This record gives sequence, C-alpha cells and structure tokens, in this order.
Amino acid sequence: MAILSGYEPSSLGSVPTNAHVADVEGAAQLFLEAAIQFDIIDSSHGSFENYAALVLPDGMSVNEDLRAKLESYMSAGGKLILYGTAALDKETGEFGLGGVPVAYEGEAPTVPCYLRLDEVLAAETELATDYDYVFYDRAHLVRPLEGATAHGELRRALFDRTWEHFTSHAQAPVGESLESPLVVRGEGVLYFAAPLFGAYRDHDYWVYREIAKNAIRELLPRPLLKFSGPGWVEATLHDQPAGDDYPERRILHLVSYHPRRTMQPVQHVDQSWPTSGLVVDVLTDGRTVGRAYLAPAGEPLDFDVVDGYARIALPPVGAHAVVVLE
Repeated sequence: MAILSGYEPSSLGSVPTNAHVADVEGAAQLFLEAAIQFDIIDSSHGSFENYAALVLPDGMSVNEDLRAKLESYMSAGGKLILYGTAALDKETGEFGLGGVPVAYEGEAPTVPCYLRLDEVLAAETELATDYDYVFYDRAHLVRPLEGATAHGELRRALFDRTWEHFTSHAQAPVGESLESPLVVRGEGVLYFAAPLFGAYRDHDYWVYREIAKNAIRELLPRPLLKFSGPGWVEATLHDQPAGDDYPERRILHLVSYHPRRTMQPVQHVDQSWPTSGLVVDVLTDGRTVGRAYLAPAGEPLDFDVVDGYARIALPPVGAHAVVVLE
C-alpha cells in the first residue's frame, strides 16, 4: 500500500513542506500499529502499479495529470482509499475521479459528531454496535451511489459547544442520526466520511484505528502480513530475490520498544523487554516454504501453512528480531 502525499512551498524557501502532515502521519502511525505494509510517495512517483492500494489524504486535490495516473491505475485493478474531501472539486462539489462511490452533500453540522458502527466495522474488536463513538474533527455528509455498500452512520451532537450552549468539559451528547454513512465501499474504492487518519494522529483514539482496520480488511482481504500482538511491535516485510548461495526468501523485521510516559515533546525510544505470545501469518503467494528461522543465528522456527499463509508462533522477541522464510 502507498500513502499519497503532496508538498507545498514553505517559509524555509527551497525546502518544501508536506501539505497533509496530520493525515500522512496518522495513516503511517495506524499502519505501523496494524502491521499494514506501506510506502509514502508523491504524485511524481513513476508508477503506482506495484501497490495494492493508494491512500489519498483529506483535502488532496487531483489535477489532470494525477487523475489520469489514478484512473489508469484503477482500471488495471488498483484499489483506492480516500476520505473527507480528497479528490473533491471545490467549485463543482463533485469528486474529480471516476469510481468514487458517493456523492458529496456537505459538512456535518456539528464538531464533534458521533460514529455508530455496524457488524462489519466492529468485527473482531471490543467495539460495540449499540454505542456512539465521538469523532472530534469535522466529518462529511455523503450519499452512497447505486451499487455501493454502506457501513455505519454519522450522528450529530445535540449542539456545538460554544458560549451560547455549554455542557460538561468537552462535547455535547449525541443527537439524532444524520442519515449519512460512515464508510462506503464501491468497486475497488473505499471512502471514509470521517477523516480517521488525521484524527488518529491528533487524538490517538484507538477506536479510529480499529474502524479503519476493519474497513480496509473488507477492501483488501488478503494482506501480505497478519500480526497478532501489541501495537508497539512494528513489523516490516521484505522480499529478497535468490542469490548464489541462498534461495528466494521473505524477511520479516520485528522491532519492539516499549512505550513509557514522558514529558518531552519528542518520544525517546530507549527501552525494551522480551515480548511473548506474538503470532505472524506471512502470505506465501502460492510459493512453497521450505523452512523458517531466526537470523542471524539460524534458530529454526516451526510453522504451519493455513489458507495460503505461513503461520509462526514466535518465541519471546526483544528489541529486534529477524524472521526468514525460504
């Protein structure tokens, strides 16, 4: 998967800045915690064909050149994930890409609003389908187009918390349904009406991560890697072609530094402790796995092939472990 980014001039002169910092950083944080393999690229990237899906940040505009590249990519089977006003033409109020499964109808009337989930978005998590989860940023109202599949819904707050209407220490309670979906899936396109990635970066609310993971699983049901373990363990998968003295192999790097509370704005990564109970499922892509082991020591690992995945229950992992499948 790739997160599409964009750059704009900055006060530093020749040094450009990321035009979608919160969304890109939020998506990266979420994908790292979910073991979703990704790159961060910009529209000048030569080709998108090596990626199973592209993520377009909230507010990203699409010019003619990028539109042509994206539509060519989608026609070849590539998937698209977008949210909020990504690819929206502000003058016409319409999305500037074919295949987007919704019509835009405007902003949600209150900030925050609330998210009511269905069984798909709450699957295999502690999330509930009879509870309203607050979304702290601006969400958007859309109408699913014919043939699209909608999941969940948006609900308004009773009112915006202002000097005219004050309640509690944060937001007003949930109000009525806005009759607008939270997630809509079309043919190869996934749309989020609530910009979850930027909100995850800014508010670190675990609910947004779990909703996004379940929605993406619907779009991409067979990821390169499935990981069972805590979010502080980061997993990165590499393919290595065969060499003179070794066969083709997949190499999984696991990095496990434990979080600790700090008063500093920049997190310090300086402590680790063995983490046990980790299980990884690595997609084989139809190739036969002859052996699995820990590098560089070569300690063999037991594995089972289940539904096209090599499943490995790992021994305790310290700061760094390298798992090799040949």
